[in-house]
Amino acid sequence: MCLILLAWDDHPRYKLVVAANRDEFYQRPTSRAEIWEDYPHILAGRDLQAGGTWMGITKNGRFAALTNYRDPFNHKNNAPSRGLLVQNYLQSSQDPQSYIDSLEDGGRAYNSFNLLLGDYETLFYFSNRERVLRPIQPGIHGLSNSLLDVPWPKVSKGTDALSEVLHQPHFDAEDLFVILRDREYPTDENLPDTGIGLKKERMLGPVFVASREYDYGTRVSTILLVDRHNKTQFWERSYEPLEMDKWSQVYYEFQVPKPKGRLKDLPNIGKDLERRLASIGVDDIDVLMELGSKEAFLRLRQLEGDTCYNTLCSLEGAIQGIRWHNLSSASKQELKEFFKQRKI
Repeated sequence: MCLILLAWDDHPRYKLVVAANRDEFYQRPTSRAEIWEDYPHILAGRDLQAGGTWMGITKNGRFAALTNYRDPFNHKNNAPSRGLLVQNYLQSSQDPQSYIDSLEDGGRAYNSFNLLLGDYETLFYFSNRERVLRPIQPGIHGLSNSLLDVPWPKVSKGTDALSEVLHQPHFDAEDLFVILRDREYPTDENLPDTGIGLKKERMLGPVFVASREYDYGTRVSTILLVDRHNKTQFWERSYEPLEMDKWSQVYYEFQVPKPKGRLKDLPNIGKDLERRLASIGVDDIDVLMELGSKEAFLRLRQLEGDTCYNTLCSLEGAIQGIRWHNLSSASKQELKEFFKQRKI
């Protein structure tokens, strides 16, 4: 990829939003995104020249995406394909830290890269320029051919546009594709200087790249939406060379199961709180995370006296280590006030 815009845990409906462009030479052989026959849990395109892929997901909720770090002075002609970094992660069952630890010398054998990897519950960033695995913080982020959130013109413009779209009452994939089709050139003074010369910097400056002279441009745009219930929607548009308005599209949709867990695995849960919750039918993490404020009230009201209010207060500590999106801070406060007023 050459531009990845993403919103992580920053929208009331979607936990992950990705809008990305892959720029490449027009003649480089590539297959469109599909379910891989040899690894039927993987959905991704394929680089048919060097192997691997630039972005993909799995049916159990793993996600990875890659951009090259532009460094013409330290390019290794015999380096392994960076696309294998995405492929190997999607094929594995390793957590992000274990996977990065398995890379010899922090991935130094590869040419410079940026890697996003994780699942629908955690997301991380790693570059072999820094060699530090960093959790992605909630918010909107942009990644091009420098490090994460370095404000190249296309990154800044893309993240601003993504933020505007996500603040609309309603949006769809087409709103995100519009962002990725922006062909406006930045001014020369705002372009990065990566050592490739001003002419190439200009060519690579827009969000959507198209160059007849270099036989190079945006080949694919990808949209990924993952909602709070792990419903996954994936669009990919493949463009004709130099033709932003001539494209073919594939679309996939599937449901990723939520991870199972036990209440006792939550921080600060305690045996007494676990027992009280189990008595009202809250016996695993999935049930806890699915409760809305009304349902939470109805369940907790079954507990008598101080036990009811104390349980709610205890939950404040127990849920610090998880995401309980369906019960907002305002809803929890409302319930607290309700209990206080009635001296429950």
